[in-house]
Order: sequence, then structure tokens, then C-alpha cells
Amino acid sequence: MEDDMPSVPARHRRPLESPWSAARTRMVLLAVIVGVIVAGVWVMLGRRDV
Repeated sequence: MEDDMPSVPARHRRPLESPWSAARTRMVLLAVIVGVIVAGVWVMLGRRDV
């Protein structure tokens, strides 16, 4: 597989295996989870007020 893209470094070939990309994925997942929780609480508070 190294002969397919000889001009591209290995770290650019597989970004999913790099620590920076892994940390970025974790941040995105945390942001999504927090967003869902906040949205759920917001809806619950809205229903309570109504």
C-alpha cells in the first residue's frame, strides 16, 4: 500500500491513527453528547414552564 501514494507521508495517509485526529474525534463526540444533554434539559424545562 506504500507504493500507491509514495509522495504522501504515512501520517497523512491514515489520519484516523494519529493522536491529534483521535483527540479531535473525542472532542467532537463530547460536543455532540453535551449538546444532546443540553437540548434535552432545555426541552424538559420548556415543558415544565408550559
